Amino acid sequence: MINKKKIYKIIYSIGSLIFFFRKKNIDINKVKNILVISLYFRGDTLFHTPSIRVLKEIFPDSSIDVWVKSRSKDVLSGNPYINEIIVFDEIRTSDYNEKSKLSLRNKIKFLKFIRNKKYDFVVDLTGKYSTALFTALSKSKYSIGINYNGFGFCYSKFVPLDTSHSPGHLIDKYLSVIEKGLGYRGEEWNRIINKNGNSQEIFIDKEIENNINEKIKILMLSGRPLITIHTTSGWDAKKWDYKKFAELIRLLKSEYNYNTLMIGDRTDLENIKNILNEIKDLEEENIPLYIITSSLVETAALIRRSDVFIGSDSVPLHIAGAVDTPSIALFGPTNPEFSKPRGEKHIVIYKILSCSADENVQFCTRDAGKTCLTIDCMKMITAKEISEKVIFLLNKYYYNPAQ
Repeated sequence: MINKKKIYKIIYSIGSLIFFFRKKNIDINKVKNILVISLYFRGDTLFHTPSIRVLKEIFPDSSIDVWVKSRSKDVLSGNPYINEIIVFDEIRTSDYNEKSKLSLRNKIKFLKFIRNKKYDFVVDLTGKYSTALFTALSKSKYSIGINYNGFGFCYSKFVPLDTSHSPGHLIDKYLSVIEKGLGYRGEEWNRIINKNGNSQEIFIDKEIENNINEKIKILMLSGRPLITIHTTSGWDAKKWDYKKFAELIRLLKSEYNYNTLMIGDRTDLENIKNILNEIKDLEEENIPLYIITSSLVETAALIRRSDVFIGSDSVPLHIAGAVDTPSIALFGPTNPEFSKPRGEKHIVIYKILSCSADENVQFCTRDAGKTCLTIDCMKMITAKEISEKVIFLLNKYYYNPAQ
């Protein structure tokens, strides 16, 4: 069996000899133009927002650009700490949900574009060999980053961190790249975090927020608790069964008279329709059971307007954490300690089985559920226990100004 760790060490050793000139101390006073690389999925980009905020604190006079894939652009829309959101998709950073045809010509063209930007400092929070090589070839004066494949030699300061196999929340791990890469210690770093916080954030345009509030009034969704529900996730193993969602909605509407609203984009519509087929008898005239949003910012505005949000490990759940809406998080093949919303307003439902992720590992032993035939960890979650958590959160946080 091939020992990947040994191969990575060999790659790192050879690369360090070739790229020895990359190793240098970072002079903070010479950093004016920064590029942050954030190419994983939307939830990861949302988890990078505290790092972007902290970079602006450390480099207040700098200009910060962020390179994302098109799927994540909305996550950073309106972020006041960012000068430009750069979109380029043709680079593989995941084994699934990625474009298969990648153009070398377009990569070279994009690299020239990056080099012409003349960045002083590149922060690679993605950590793949491809992003490490882009960093090394970017002509930046300084760089920091993480890497799992032996390509740490590409950075001025390499932070040896495997985010999937080390304890703690992903947000704190991404922040640690800046902390360790820039050489902060103890009280000085604590002062920065205490001032800027370590919570993810999304910025909602005032016009979009007003439109959502008006839509809720028109649809007669005010006056009763509004429970928003996101029914899908990044891959099938993280999804709760659509028939159980139907059972939950029936329980919340019939027994407790709550407004329930399934939310999502066009990719969620098929699952929503499956649920609707199970609860046709619950339809009320002029009161919808779902809304398809046109952007992630619109989704965020809707979640912020909600009294409780319910969803599995996906970006809408992380948005609930960003906008401080009480939430019930359904976890199964992923370890909630890595990505759960933090704070008393958020409740995690997680069934620990023999195949569940170890304490310091992000994914379960069945390849994050992708090779699991039963997904018992999600099947064991019941509509009844979720409804009980909804009641608990509403009793504690719900306020109806009409009362």
